[in-house]
Amino acid sequence: MNTTGTDVLPPLYPHPTIVVLPGGAAHAGGRFITGAEDRRDPLDAAWDHAHEVAAWCGREVRVSVGRANGTVETYALGLHGGGPYPITFPVPSPSAPGPGWRESVADRHDVPGYYAARARDWKTAARLCMTAAERRHRLRAPGPKDGHDLDNAVRAWLNFRDDPEALAMGFELAHVLIRLQPHQPGPIASVLGRVTHLIRAGARP
Repeated sequence: MNTTGTDVLPPLYPHPTIVVLPGGAAHAGGRFITGAEDRRDPLDAAWDHAHEVAAWCGREVRVSVGRANGTVETYALGLHGGGPYPITFPVPSPSAPGPGWRESVADRHDVPGYYAARARDWKTAARLCMTAAERRHRLRAPGPKDGHDLDNAVRAWLNFRDDPEALAMGFELAHVLIRLQPHQPGPIASVLGRVTHLIRAGARP
């Protein structure tokens, strides 16, 4: 049951997400937060983005926090400081197409992504597979294909090296995984492990 006191979950979108790295640094709303700027706890500061989204929407939103070990906690965050309240039951991906689903809308990214991977253009392959998964999810398309696309996106990104955009795409992929596959810790942990390595190696968030 949802601990907000209602069985109705906040809508799927918008869905702010927060990444927490080893050592406590956080990433949310496009910002890398270490706490050095204002001496606030990075996770506490990262929640500012979620509060801004709730205020902009004028309603409750769901917020997910993903950690370096791959675990994800999901919350309902209300307006005017209401919450966050943990959502204590699994939130499965939709299993049937929604009314706006059109196979060609998301699938047009699948074939180019496949051929990009065959050509070892890992950057393009990761982008196309990630985009296809997100579009399916937004359109409430069949869930299993989300996992297929995201697995391919992770594989491609892990092979995507020696490029200044690798870190930014890694954070983006981590947020997508936290939103779409919160109960699959392996891919999240793999991506955040490499993100941490890139930062320690000198990449600038």
